[in-house]
Amino acid sequence: MSYYLKEFIIDYQWELFIFAEIISWLSLVLFLLIRYAFRRFSISILFLMSFLVATIFEVVLAIFDYQETGEIATFQIIIFVFILYAFTFGIGDFKKMDRYLKIKIGKWQGKDLLTEKDKHMMKQNKNPAYLARKYRRTWAAHAVIFIVVHLLFWIFNRLPEESFLAFFTQVSWITESEVFREPFVNQISAIWKIIFFVDTIWSWSYTLFPDKPSQQKEKENDI
Repeated sequence: MSYYLKEFIIDYQWELFIFAEIISWLSLVLFLLIRYAFRRFSISILFLMSFLVATIFEVVLAIFDYQETGEIATFQIIIFVFILYAFTFGIGDFKKMDRYLKIKIGKWQGKDLLTEKDKHMMKQNKNPAYLARKYRRTWAAHAVIFIVVHLLFWIFNRLPEESFLAFFTQVSWITESEVFREPFVNQISAIWKIIFFVDTIWSWSYTLFPDKPSQQKEKENDI
């Protein structure tokens, strides 16, 4: 690899990562649209491959950064989190988007594009007990990932005066906005704390305040 290419990757690694994320999500949307709206299955595979290439590119960026720095850094951890999401919670979100587009495109074309498996999942998602159990499990997984990643943030990006005991027992990382060295890590942490707080309220609402079957049928977002 040439010196100029290395310098370019180092200087613009965040921009390259964001670009790869945009390409990966755009590829998935185009994969579904072309597959269902235009019935061009062979062409849609190209966009699925584009998603895989973008994901592999992110992994390469993380490996390159580790080789250049010789240590585990925030950039690598964030890429790991995004890839972990893509192959865990992201699969469920992709299936929801798949069913949503099947319904919308099917109405537009006057066809039923849903499979029996899709219909079974939609029926399950109208069951309050099933939804409560599902959201408790996803919240628990989110909580574990949230704590583990913040532990890694603390290990590799903590402020010099911050002790391990104080960091976790005083829960300063939840209430304070600047507890890590790099501003970008603080921004990621702050946004994630808000998302986790909202996810906690949303997920446990299905257990504490379950919908009645008649109310659940009216919800359009649980597909």
